[in-house]
Amino acid sequence: MSNFKKTFSVVVTVLTIVWSAGVLTAPAGVSAAAVSGDLIKMAGNSAVYYFDGSKRYVFPHQNVYMSWYNDFSTVKTIPASELSSYPLGGNVTMRPGTWLVKITTDPTVYAVETGGTLRSIVSEARALKLYGANWNKKIVDVSDAFWFNYKSGSALNSDVHPTGTIVKYTNDTTWYYIDNGTKKPFASDAALLANGINATKYGITTDISYSNGSSITGKESTISDIVGGITVGPIVTGGVSVALAANNPASATIPQSATSVPFLKFTVSNGNSTAISITNVTVHRTGPGSTSDFDNVYLFQGAARLTSGHSVNSSTNDSVFTGVNTTVPAGSSIILDVLADMAAGASTGDVHTFSLTSLVASGVTASGLTLIGNTMTVAGVDEGGITIAKNGTV
Repeated sequence: MSNFKKTFSVVVTVLTIVWSAGVLTAPAGVSAAAVSGDLIKMAGNSAVYYFDGSKRYVFPHQNVYMSWYNDFSTVKTIPASELSSYPLGGNVTMRPGTWLVKITTDPTVYAVETGGTLRSIVSEARALKLYGANWNKKIVDVSDAFWFNYKSGSALNSDVHPTGTIVKYTNDTTWYYIDNGTKKPFASDAALLANGINATKYGITTDISYSNGSSITGKESTISDIVGGITVGPIVTGGVSVALAANNPASATIPQSATSVPFLKFTVSNGNSTAISITNVTVHRTGPGSTSDFDNVYLFQGAARLTSGHSVNSSTNDSVFTGVNTTVPAGSSIILDVLADMAAGASTGDVHTFSLTSLVASGVTASGLTLIGNTMTVAGVDEGGITIAKNGTV
């Protein structure tokens, strides 16, 4: 993945990401009165925005920009006073059908669909079928700070390309747009160009059969829309905020005696100019079930366990973690997980949901609360196990 990484400096100033000097060359002169669809920036600041006629949307990384555009030749430099008059609308997400993405703290790889919806790739075999032998070279990392701009979608559980993928077949020069399980042919190179698609760079040769859809003859908003469905993330200048992670665990049925069951995954974002330290976290259990269904509840950051096992208080239904002492760098984010060990005697059919009700970092209570996870149901079976017996001399 290092081939795809570019050096850029991150400066959090009202959600502005400043790319490294020299990444783009500003057009000569300063223009005024941006119109809808313009790419804009101001003199002396290399951050580039997409303008939709009322708001500006920042490209948080060069890979994101290049997934939508081939170069910087159309970027318009406008007066600083004009730029500041346009409110921020959010961060642009990766264009569907271009790069696969992952977060730096989680090995799961995702395809991106319209509006920044993530579809997890459940196995290497599926990745090979959908994207070919070089699938792992299509992966780029998304910073923790921008992962919350994406939305969680269903996993890719069949050999069907996600919507937005551009494919062709061997011995066929026609490019197709995959749209919800059908293939729509581009009538000409002009139709590809009208929708800003670089098929040579991002297109895939496949042998998967699809039913035929309508022909694409010109620009279509569902294909070319840059900001449709963008989720505005919680980072603000000078604050601590939380949000559900894009890969927050889906509802599931869990066996008795299961260990390290994921119940909740959330992002903690630091919009301050200095690092913060998370000290206290409180999660609350709800649902028609007993607190005795749990042996232990833990707080993790990636593979690192941050706390000892805690019980769920039978009176308050809370698990309170103190002395967490994990750091969130300035202008950055981390992802935390709430995991639990289920008791051997957990009652069949009991239902549990965990919510994040409090998080304190460097004496500041985070905004964005309360975060509610998905529902988990206890199954009437025990998790399998392995017993190892000594045989001979150890």
